[in-house]
Amino acid sequence: MRKDRNMAYLRSKMTRVLLAGIIVAAVFGMVVPASAEEDPVQDPPIASESAGDFVDAVGTYFEVESSTYLDITLTSTEEVHVYLESSPRMVSLLMESTSTAASTDLTFSGFEPNTMYYRYQDGYLAESFTTDANGAYTYTQDISVPHHIFIQEEESTIYILHNGSVWPPTAPISVEGNIYTFTDNISNKIVVQADSITIDGNGYTLQGSGSGYGFYLNWADYVTIKNTKIDGFTTGINLIYSGFGGNSIMNNTVSNCRRGINLHASGTSVTNNTVLNNRTGIDLYVGNKTQITDNTVLYNTVGIELNNNSDNNLISSNTFSLNSTGILLNENADSNYIVSNAVSRNGRGIQLGTYFWGSGDNNSITNNIITGCYFDYGIILWGNSNNTSITNNTISNINNREGGIFVKQADNLSITNNIITGNYGGINSPNSGVVISHNDVWGNIVDYHRCSPGPGDISLDPLFVDPGVGDYHLQVISPCVDSGTNDTPDL
Repeated sequence: MRKDRNMAYLRSKMTRVLLAGIIVAAVFGMVVPASAEEDPVQDPPIASESAGDFVDAVGTYFEVESSTYLDITLTSTEEVHVYLESSPRMVSLLMESTSTAASTDLTFSGFEPNTMYYRYQDGYLAESFTTDANGAYTYTQDISVPHHIFIQEEESTIYILHNGSVWPPTAPISVEGNIYTFTDNISNKIVVQADSITIDGNGYTLQGSGSGYGFYLNWADYVTIKNTKIDGFTTGINLIYSGFGGNSIMNNTVSNCRRGINLHASGTSVTNNTVLNNRTGIDLYVGNKTQITDNTVLYNTVGIELNNNSDNNLISSNTFSLNSTGILLNENADSNYIVSNAVSRNGRGIQLGTYFWGSGDNNSITNNIITGCYFDYGIILWGNSNNTSITNNTISNINNREGGIFVKQADNLSITNNIITGNYGGINSPNSGVVISHNDVWGNIVDYHRCSPGPGDISLDPLFVDPGVGDYHLQVISPCVDSGTNDTPDL
């Protein structure tokens, strides 16, 4: 598994799944999980979508094909690492040098010919320009430090400036000390340059027109965004880089965006938000030490997605329902903790890796309740997922042709203290590299496939209190009580 950010590759986002819908349930003390099996013979189908609208690569030539907006090509006179994306009415790129060069000449092709656009750099309007008769545009770009550049069709922005003032001063935002409060709905994007402030939407709406960013923060620290309804942007809240971190996103509703909340930064708290009907609800790209807790994530293609080098994050106590995929960790998303989430009625529950790119390492999936997946698995690990633990989870009522846990390949994976019951399949895993123990695997059509019961595994009715209404607590007389093992990985 490589963690080289300067590796040239084109990554298509595969597999999106619905997630959310909460089930009030508890984490059971020493439960014995059962292993669930899978329909034999072939690997499970993948609910895939070849996005085709971005490229993440190192080089001098980049091409976005089959975009929902414009098919864009970019050439650079110097080698650079680029994340280039073409989305409705906006082209965005994160760029950094891979050499000692301080600047490069960039040429874009694929825009509408003889058309005016606006180029922003790190949130500032750099220039307006008109493409030539072929839809091309060339300029010289600084690459002495990383930059975020985006090009869009419209110019309209509210700024909260470094000095704390609001521009234009007619914007419906009142200022008292470091508190910025909406006094009306806003149909614009807001660029935040100031640090150590609180933006209170006061229940008002920040309304987009299907493109651009709602809140845009670049190198911002200790900023809180709360109590805002954010709707109809390419990205509802976009946080790019941070120095000290300490940013907080809380009590917002983010809907109808390509990405609800996008974090290319570390040390952020995302709490008590409702994130619904987006392509990706919450997206981390090189986002570390982020805490995503107590959110309700509904009706998204992917509820939460952790991408390249998004490590040491906590995803805890969230509700995922009616998403295509609840939680997706792509390759090189390592050492993350997925704990005590309610994952119900999604297409797929929790997925580590994709069919082509494999899984991250050293992740922990603990104390989650996963029920009613309509497409395939409760938990699926693609590729070679190393040193990962699946512990103290309840996986139930997945009655399609797949089932509880699917492991394609693993090294030092532990499946321990889980309850896997009432599914089509229980545990589908190779014996090699996987330790299965102290699970209750019961009442599945196929309990074990490609593997066998491990030490301490039982196959008995776990005696939930009332699973028909989503109560997966154990009755006092449950055979799972005190049947588990304490020899499990610590959080």
